[in-house]
Amino acid sequence: MYLVTIYTNDGEIVIHSPYANAVKLIDPTIDFGLSLEVDKFTFQMLPTFPGYSSIDALTTRITVKNTQTDKIVFSGRVVLPKESFSEDGTLFKEITCESEKGYLNDSIQSYYKAQNITPKQFFTHIIQEHNKQVEEHKQFLVGTVEVTNSTDNVYKFIDDTATTYETIKEKCLETFGGEIRIRRGEGVNFIDWLNSSGINGSQTIELKKNMLSVSRTMDPNEIITILKPRGARIEAPEGETSDVSMPRITIEKVNNGRDYLIDEQKRARFGSIAGSVVWDDVHEPDILLAKAKQWLASQKVSTNQFQISAVDLFPIGLAVDQFEVGNWHVVKNKWLGLDENIRIVGMQLKLNEIEKSTLTFGNKLKTQEQYNADISSAKSAVTTMASGVEQQQANIVAINKNLNVEIANLRNNFDDLNYSYENMAEAFTSITNDFGQRIIALEEKINGGSGNGGV
Repeated sequence: MYLVTIYTNDGEIVIHSPYANAVKLIDPTIDFGLSLEVDKFTFQMLPTFPGYSSIDALTTRITVKNTQTDKIVFSGRVVLPKESFSEDGTLFKEITCESEKGYLNDSIQSYYKAQNITPKQFFTHIIQEHNKQVEEHKQFLVGTVEVTNSTDNVYKFIDDTATTYETIKEKCLETFGGEIRIRRGEGVNFIDWLNSSGINGSQTIELKKNMLSVSRTMDPNEIITILKPRGARIEAPEGETSDVSMPRITIEKVNNGRDYLIDEQKRARFGSIAGSVVWDDVHEPDILLAKAKQWLASQKVSTNQFQISAVDLFPIGLAVDQFEVGNWHVVKNKWLGLDENIRIVGMQLKLNEIEKSTLTFGNKLKTQEQYNADISSAKSAVTTMASGVEQQQANIVAINKNLNVEIANLRNNFDDLNYSYENMAEAFTSITNDFGQRIIALEEKINGGSGNGGV
């Protein structure tokens, strides 16, 4: 089902074939991540495998193709070929590869002051700066950009020591939100900046259908109970040029001298946890205060993440779509009270053992009310389970009592039968003895009579 090809100075070499009895890599596994997370492909190979001596770090490119859909599911480069001996003396290589998103670490951005440009123009500038410094196969063409802000205007500085990857992460995603998606075209990689990638998949994941196992983790670690909101940087006085060193606008003047807000309800539950949120496009303290209050009120206090092992029914023709990172699928498990449309945020694909592939669903953000409801629901479930256990124990005690009564009755009946048997045996012995004595007496009379008659 999967074809793995490497591209070296010696040309293209197939190192893993989808066909039976053809070359197969050892434990080939792809870990897919969401947005800017770099996908990873790992496998092992023996010296007899094709391409064993042709793999070099950073220069050997690699692709994984799904021959059923004719789609490239992984494209990137080898980053770590490690040669080792096993305990039994077998020589082999462990290969680690990264997807093309790793190319964004190969360039350093130049200093740039962005002002009066849109987020799309800002993003395009970053990618163009990257393309100037790298080879053609590492370059990207800006595709769809959906992300914007309230003013559709960017005011930012780009550090001239940060990689393109770090710049996109900090200046784009952490500031404006959204997700990065790579699309592969004919000889070109498109890079999109979307509000959210993925589609609503029609394939459901259910017990007794395709769900093998599931676990759930609730994580409240990113909660902020004391918020310090910050706006745009204050403009430097005339004659000063150091924009970067200037402080940001705060809410101190419009919030009774305090530059922070406290969520008392959340602090009562989680304690004092300070954090800041920056609105670069806000220049007025009262607007900043309104935004901060809105953010604090709608803050998500925990995330739910599900680790699921499920069988993808698409390859065997039982589903019209397959599992992909970013897509949403309905997941049902009555034992966890789960019947929700949840997003795939991670996936591990095992090329040789598709049935052992795993999906990571989440992170589903929870509000304070939803978090409290989940805690109450969990407590209720524990109480219900405890009541069920107590009821089962009571049932077992009652059954034991009934069994003991039945056993006692059986013993009494057995004793009665044994007593009756003993009485019957005694009576039978008495009758037998009496009958025997009568026979003897009768024989004596007969014998005696015969003797008198003979005189």
